[in-house]
Amino acid sequence: MFACDARATLPAHRTQRRARRRALPIVLVALCACWLCRERTRERARESDDVALQRKKSRVVVEPCIGGRLEASIADEPESIRFATFAFARNAGKRWSVESTKIALRLMYSSLARSQARKPPCLHVYTDTPGVIPLKTTFGTEVDVITHACDSQSFPPNAYTNVGPWAALSRAKLDAVEHLMTVFGARVIWIDLDTLVFVDLGQTFRQSSSWVVGYQRGAHCEGIRACFHSAHSSVRPEFDALGDLWSLDRETIAKVRDFERRRITSSARTPPKYDLQTYYGQMLEEEMLSSDVLLHKLLSSHNFGFFCSNFMHPTVENLELSIDEEGNLVCPRRPDVKMGERVGAISFTAKTFQSMFSADGDVFENIAHPGARRWLRDWFYGPIARGSNGSARPGVDKNVDSKPKTDHERMVFTPMKPSSDRYDDTDIVSVKRWYGRLGNRVRIFAMMLEDALVRGCHVRILDDILPGWRSENTFFANKQIDGVRNKRAAKKCQKLSGRRWYDTYLKSKDALRQQNGFADDRMSIPDGSVVTNAISRYFETNVTHAFGRACESVGDDVLAVHVRAGDIVSGSYSRWTGHFVAKEPSKHTTYGPFPTSYYASVQSYASESALQVRVFCEDLNNPTCMFFQQLAAVLPNVTMRLGRDLISDLVEFNCAARVAFSYGSFRDALVLRNRPLRTHDFFFDRNEAETTCSRASRGSSARHRRYFFALKSDEIEYQKWIRRNNWRNTARQRHLVDKHYQIGFVECENRGKDFFG
Repeated sequence: MFACDARATLPAHRTQRRARRRALPIVLVALCACWLCRERTRERARESDDVALQRKKSRVVVEPCIGGRLEASIADEPESIRFATFAFARNAGKRWSVESTKIALRLMYSSLARSQARKPPCLHVYTDTPGVIPLKTTFGTEVDVITHACDSQSFPPNAYTNVGPWAALSRAKLDAVEHLMTVFGARVIWIDLDTLVFVDLGQTFRQSSSWVVGYQRGAHCEGIRACFHSAHSSVRPEFDALGDLWSLDRETIAKVRDFERRRITSSARTPPKYDLQTYYGQMLEEEMLSSDVLLHKLLSSHNFGFFCSNFMHPTVENLELSIDEEGNLVCPRRPDVKMGERVGAISFTAKTFQSMFSADGDVFENIAHPGARRWLRDWFYGPIARGSNGSARPGVDKNVDSKPKTDHERMVFTPMKPSSDRYDDTDIVSVKRWYGRLGNRVRIFAMMLEDALVRGCHVRILDDILPGWRSENTFFANKQIDGVRNKRAAKKCQKLSGRRWYDTYLKSKDALRQQNGFADDRMSIPDGSVVTNAISRYFETNVTHAFGRACESVGDDVLAVHVRAGDIVSGSYSRWTGHFVAKEPSKHTTYGPFPTSYYASVQSYASESALQVRVFCEDLNNPTCMFFQQLAAVLPNVTMRLGRDLISDLVEFNCAARVAFSYGSFRDALVLRNRPLRTHDFFFDRNEAETTCSRASRGSSARHRRYFFALKSDEIEYQKWIRRNNWRNTARQRHLVDKHYQIGFVECENRGKDFFG
């Protein structure tokens, strides 16, 4: 019985073993499938990353030229400025080959990348050959290009469709610009492929929302009967417009379309030989466009178009480029032409551009003037510049005139290029990364220098303290201890993060509070000290220059007023409820703005003293900025500086002899040079204002004004609702900022060299 039972169990064991044997291949197949799936996923991820990187460098929109889907720019922002151009190498008049298009596009974009405030500038390129798009500029920086891959004949038909493909494409510029404005809501500047730009064109929009280039053929239109000889009527030379570089707002574009409809399409007349530029010229002549839209009136010190070739198509023989005493690229003045000497932009023709800039060798070897040739080489191939023509001045040794003139005895820190051979790393104070924005970074820089003085160290900083500014001298040798530092007796040279350096600054501010009974975010570095001297030398700022630029445009009668805007006051009113909604909770709850009444008192002082007031606002979110915007419309001595590039604002502040401050660490970057100032600042009570006057040391005759709430009840209200770590950018708080207060002031005859008393 048991034997039979035992035999009966054998098949079951065999069945289990057989089942396991059959399952093993299935498991192996499943494991292989999982492995293959994982590898394919990784490969797709790598391919996706490569594609994303390529799209970041040059995004391609494969759609019809007009009407396709578009995506936002890499760093898109409201009211941004975009450029647009055509780069068609096929079926568009056969004027450009693929290779010449590639060379021209890279040079043109590099000129924009060097000159424009927005880094990198966004360029929309319509092309039938996406391979012409550069991945980097001539000086090695990334590009921001949106490529519209399309056929040149896919644009909507226009008045020039039957004239020829090149004429029709030229007229389509207006369609492309209008489409980009509709999609992005941004300002769009048209630039031809064969145009090089050397000035920041964004600054024009502070004066006019539309502009065109005039004087295409000079003052007398020599050799032809009249300007616009091929048009239906002649125009004055100044209105003889060029179609290579222009920008129109939507209202002006509508006027151009209406002009074309009435004069060309509805009457079935043969269109003039040249399309848009003829329209612009005739509209200027007939006062359909104001003469104020001419670019040379907006940028009066610069010239454009064919100016440098004396209004002939530019060639090696007729381009008259040179360098002035300040290191600017210039051309000689032309009789009866109201343009300046500095080169703002040079327009070429396809033929002359290709003959001058070939792929073989140095593209600027054909420029006759050696100084201009060197300037252009530095502009297109040198290190990152710090502005446009007239500010960066490549090819000129700015150290001769731009460095602060200080006594050798006060130059404790000697700025130089970074060196690891001469100095031991243990003898160097450094920062691992910056913390915060420019104001914080200046404070960190100052704290490092002070710490180096105490500890007996040299100083090394990072070179990106200010976007757009580069200096080779990021190492500061402490000559007091150079080569003789007693390492055993000296304290350790610190290498801290930016946040820890800033915490060190805050501790020093706490010590100041204990000493004086109060402290706020006002710079405590004395003017003329070795610390200030080192900082001003790094930023190439002194009594005559700021950030390497001459202060000639900022007279002694200028009062520069800074109003904090941007992040702490951003928001909008709800379309549905009408309530004000902050864009995001304020990260700086202690950064409540100064009251508008303080700035009104400063303006009153300026009017009494016959001063020119320049008000600097990042945007109009601060109610005070809107107050000044209205004043600027009725008072000739008030000018708004709205949304400009940072370095241009810093130059004007550091050149101005009089400055009015807002609240925050940014004030530290507004006064970097060694010279007495008359400053205007706000304190909340009279005692605090007077204490800052008595705190000054001796040695300067500079005078300052300290403003304060005249009524104690106003001070208590403002402190309670805004200043005591309570700023939330609410509608009530904004009302309190803009509310009328009685403001008092005290005059400080500052016997010291404190920047802020």
